[in-house]
Amino acid sequence: MSVRAIVFCCMYVISHTVILTAQNQTMRGVIEGQVLDAQALVLPGTVVNISTNGGMSLLSVVSDEEGRFEHYDLIPGLYELHASLPG
Repeated sequence: MSVRAIVFCCMYVISHTVILTAQNQTMRGVIEGQVLDAQALVLPGTVVNISTNGGMSLLSVVSDEEGRFEHYDLIPGLYELHASLPG
């Protein structure tokens, strides 16, 4: 299997979602984006690995048929994203 080069477009972190509980307030964020190739064609089925800035792997998400991916409920901070598409 080979890994195709991936170009991320429209990737951003939104960390304004607030979850309020009775005893404390917890800030949570979102990572969402779209995976495109060098010709700006969408890449569905791309595995996007999300890890901490220190390299600790947190989770993986797979892009949908429009190349979009998202993950909610992240603690605000810096994250590294790595994408791979077998084929």
